[in-house]
Amino acid sequence: MAPIKKICRGQSNNIWHTGFSLGAPKNHSLGLQQKLGSAIEVSRLPMLGPVLGAKGFGSIYLLALLPVLMSLLIAMTLTLTTAQALLAPRQFCRKKMISFQTTSGLQLSQLEALNNRVKIFRAEEFKLKVELAAAAATENWVAVAGIKARLTVIQEEFQAIRFAQNTILEANSALAQSLTQQLNAEIKKPTSELAAKIKSFAVVKFQYKFSKIQPLAVKPDRLDSSAPIYELAERFSESQSSQAFWNTKIYIHSSSWASRWFRSQINWQDECGATLLKENTKWQSHLIEGSGVKF
Repeated sequence: MAPIKKICRGQSNNIWHTGFSLGAPKNHSLGLQQKLGSAIEVSRLPMLGPVLGAKGFGSIYLLALLPVLMSLLIAMTLTLTTAQALLAPRQFCRKKMISFQTTSGLQLSQLEALNNRVKIFRAEEFKLKVELAAAAATENWVAVAGIKARLTVIQEEFQAIRFAQNTILEANSALAQSLTQQLNAEIKKPTSELAAKIKSFAVVKFQYKFSKIQPLAVKPDRLDSSAPIYELAERFSESQSSQAFWNTKIYIHSSSWASRWFRSQINWQDECGATLLKENTKWQSHLIEGSGVKF
């Protein structure tokens, strides 16, 4: 029989019999094995405990922060949606006004070309009238008839030019009127759509100041002329300019969740405008830079 080895000093029941023996082992050996097994299992717990604890507490923290994270996500989405709705009118307005002024620049160039033709025919008309007076004074009726025929041709040219001038001005005026209606109808849409989306926790008010798009700022030099020369209005770039102003106010309900993330009132002032400037003998459209956006 092998010698007896103490496992735990001072405790007789913690004795392990080894080797061969004709006798049955002490009944304490079973309790010892159970205790050793338990000790081994317990020794493993410190290694697994921190892992399980970190996962458990992490899940608890995540669940606790989930409402805040969801609110933050919604707030960020709402911020982007609001920004798009506030910037959309300016983008639409600028696009339409630049398009109008570009077309107006081309039409103004056409009027200027017609002005040159009017100047040429006026000079020829004046010369023919002098010749007519001289021919009539000498009673040269053949020359008088020829001169009158040429004056008739010039008058027909004047009528054709006048028709072309009126066509250009009417087209420009119709375009200005159409653009005015588009701006009045479309520029409010993004804000109206935003108001529908956030009506549960906010109120949106939109104020729009815009009279109409100005047609070409030109005037005829002679009211009684069959084909006038169209001159630019004084301070042409200012007279030709068209501008729109609007103000969007958003009131957040104090009892809503959005009041935690946004100020109670958001005031957005914006504007857009465009005009014509002559650069290198060509008319170019230019945006008007106003006082800027106020928020």
